[in-house]
Amino acid sequence: FSFDTRNDTQFSPQVSVDYHVTKEIMPYATIARGFRAGGFNPIAPTASQITFGPEQSWSYEVGVKNSFLENRLQWNADIYYIDWKNMQVNQVIPGAQSQFYINNAARADSYGFETEGVAKVCKFLDVFAGVGFTEARFGHYTVGGVSERGNRLPSAPESTWNVGAQFNFDIGHGMRLFLRGEEIGVGPM
Repeated sequence: FSFDTRNDTQFSPQVSVDYHVTKEIMPYATIARGFRAGGFNPIAPTASQITFGPEQSWSYEVGVKNSFLENRLQWNADIYYIDWKNMQVNQVIPGAQSQFYINNAARADSYGFETEGVAKVCKFLDVFAGVGFTEARFGHYTVGGVSERGNRLPSAPESTWNVGAQFNFDIGHGMRLFLRGEEIGVGPM
């Protein structure tokens, strides 16, 4: 028998710029190229689908990081956009019960915003909360002759949120104990 090989490489630059408007306020921007190597499917519907190609993306993010009241209150926010090319997706093998293979979708994109805050209530207690909204859809993708254009990406919730508290205790000898409770929510996918 023979062994197939792949050699997927990609230059993946990232450029970030930030500027301290004051010592408490720092806007920033980031542009990055993402890459996920291709691979092999252990099972696939046809011989031509045994391999799948690499996935590439460009992501763009603009945001601001803030701290107020001598760092007792922090608030961050950002907006983002991601453009995928040849996104790797799981597809059901026709006629096979619960068996999947990886295939490359043509295009997809995602955009949204996130915001989060942390308040240091006292020396040993922080409370925090965050919320995010995402619109993530296929741009061009066909499964079994049916266009998936405009359909949501799998496992990409429209919204996420969290709220919680963290207790910090100095237990001596340079050690600290952290107790954290958090509630996390995920919107429709």
